[in-house]
Amino acid sequence: MIHSQFAKLYRDLSVGNTLKVMDFIASEPSLVGYVHPSGTTALYFAVQHQAPLITSILISAGADVNPALPGRQSLIEIADALPSQGVYDSLKAAGARPKSKRKLSLERLPIIPAVPELTENDLPLCNAIGDAERFRAEAENIPERRLRRLLGVACSAGEAPFALNLIEILPSVNFSNDDAGCPLLSSACMGSLSIVRALRAAGARRDAVHAFHFAVQRGHIDVAKELVDEFLHRRNRNHYGLIADNLAKEAADRGYTEMAEFVMPYASARSAKAAWDTINRYRANYYDLAPETYDWVIEDKIPER
Repeated sequence: MIHSQFAKLYRDLSVGNTLKVMDFIASEPSLVGYVHPSGTTALYFAVQHQAPLITSILISAGADVNPALPGRQSLIEIADALPSQGVYDSLKAAGARPKSKRKLSLERLPIIPAVPELTENDLPLCNAIGDAERFRAEAENIPERRLRRLLGVACSAGEAPFALNLIEILPSVNFSNDDAGCPLLSSACMGSLSIVRALRAAGARRDAVHAFHFAVQRGHIDVAKELVDEFLHRRNRNHYGLIADNLAKEAADRGYTEMAEFVMPYASARSAKAAWDTINRYRANYYDLAPETYDWVIEDKIPER
């Protein structure tokens, strides 16, 4: 019986039917610790499918974040959670340990072209942080292409002091390439508000709509508010199909209630209502299932209507 229930759980999770997954867990608590013959668990699936609310629910219900399971495929690799900041934060808070030697610094933005790490030649410039005059003197001897690469490294790592110094020095920050990545996109993915603001003030517009989408997807509401004008200006012309209706639904489905509320005014009445219905059902179901985590997940994020 539990095998078939586990199969249904996987099917619903894989197509993003989060509410059904919550119902399954509430009605079949044994699914939380169940290990499939293949070595997989419900938490493994939640991490792989980037489901922050389900990940949090499973952990609060007792799911093991460091399972000793047979087979490499079954291991919950914390680096796999990084496309979703909510999933990553839940695993880290629960004490998840890396299961491989992969460097997390290179896995933080797996959908964006990876940027190189710092080298020994970059250390003099790094050590000059905090001394504007010395920083500029060191930067004068570095080609602009390399400075762009360093800005890409700083933005993808969320290193605000380093990034802000480089933004002041570079003649242009409105670029995107395989060597340096896209500073605006990388900093939006990391939720680095100070970097995003500095980049926009310096004229960065490349991939702004895409950056807004990633900010919504990962729950970085302050960054999304900073970029919303770009989205509204270009939403009818962008080729990503990032319309407000889709974003409101995506934010609600992922459990980012405050973000969904922010996007709803730009969505159609029908989509806004659907998003609110999802949020209200989350509130009721989540409290019944995991009351000890209710306060920090839902409370104060959904206004009375």
